Amino acid sequence: MTARGDARALLYRGIASALKERGFTKVRGTQRFVRAVAPGVEAQIGVASSAKGSADHYLVDPSVGVLVEEARDLLARWTRAEPAWTTLYLNIGYLPPEQGWSEVPLATVDDVPGALSTLLRDVDERAQGFIDSCHRPGYLADLIEAGVPALRPEELVAVLRALDGDVAGARRGLEALQAKVEASVSPSLRDLRVLEGCADHVRHLLDEASS
Repeated sequence: MTARGDARALLYRGIASALKERGFTKVRGTQRFVRAVAPGVEAQIGVASSAKGSADHYLVDPSVGVLVEEARDLLARWTRAEPAWTTLYLNIGYLPPEQGWSEVPLATVDDVPGALSTLLRDVDERAQGFIDSCHRPGYLADLIEAGVPALRPEELVAVLRALDGDVAGARRGLEALQAKVEASVSPSLRDLRVLEGCADHVRHLLDEASS
């Protein structure tokens, strides 16, 4: 194994041990760690490394995420696709207020203590607020609307606002998704299915509120 390979293996062991102390469980075969924070809600921490063309060091970046099972199940049912393993997952540096990519260089085992300290500080100081609040769908929708990177942000906002019982917010998300569909020469079947499914869900919320 190369010097940077030895360093990465040592760093990953240190991260796994530290996150275990914080209540996280490692997902087998990955560098992703999960912890239940509420019924049906799982916080996620992950680390990844890349050489980015360098022969002598890695760049290691930390991510934080959440799986909201109800959002996953609704989207899987509406889209008829495989359930996603995460609802929102992003580099820790993109959390407010910094909004910038976070990574640490790693070349030799001498770099491990400093890299481990920096990564754990990201988890404890920058990601903790997310971990504490990610059980609230409205909080996640607020983050997405504020511009944090998200896969398919329009559909996530609509679904999360609906799960939060926020009919006006869900309609806002639906309008954004509708605008995306109308602007596309060939809208995806997924977008059309989410639009239909979420619209039905919002109508159900309105019926419940008026009954």
